[in-house]
Amino acid sequence: MTPAAQQALANLRQTDQMQWYVIPLLALVFYIYLNEIEKRNWSAVWLGIGTWAGEMIWEMFNGAILHFTQFAPLWSTPGPTAFEIYAGLNLEITLFFSLAGLLLVKVLPRDPTLKILGLPNRILIPIGGGLLALFVEIILNQCGLLVWDWWFWRWPHVYLIAIAYCAPALGLAWLHDHSSLRAKRRGAFILLALALACHLILATMLGWV
Repeated sequence: MTPAAQQALANLRQTDQMQWYVIPLLALVFYIYLNEIEKRNWSAVWLGIGTWAGEMIWEMFNGAILHFTQFAPLWSTPGPTAFEIYAGLNLEITLFFSLAGLLLVKVLPRDPTLKILGLPNRILIPIGGGLLALFVEIILNQCGLLVWDWWFWRWPHVYLIAIAYCAPALGLAWLHDHSSLRAKRRGAFILLALALACHLILATMLGWV
């Protein structure tokens, strides 16, 4: 098992590093969602919640890779954090992803046919957002906060990471335009229920992630 994976496991769900800054960050997340609810922007709300729940499931899959290989997850977060949820997910990251889907939907123009720099905005914006997220991950990796131990999931082989960001972003933009509010709400609740079930089984009962 790699040193980064060992450190991430050592920090896993330990409460002795909790920090006060978590409180204002949580308040900010709630404020943003309440503001969108007040505006009745339900598409952004349900897609934001669904994105966060989907990210939690993805992070548990990453933790399961560490469990079954006993080498490393695809990515790990061994650095300082207020709370390490899974081997590659800390509290700070999950707070970001709780807003990621909502932010993407809000930045999409109302007109889905509008072109930016001659390109369809429903392609340019999701891919641009995904590549921006990839750039941030590269910076975090260079700083030692985000570790890639597998050869196919680290610099310069970052194309899989780019796909992992861009493909869901493209799907999110499509759902925003083509799915009903009822379908978005149902999808969000299904993903939330699945994330909770996975955590109870994989983390609480089996201790795999």
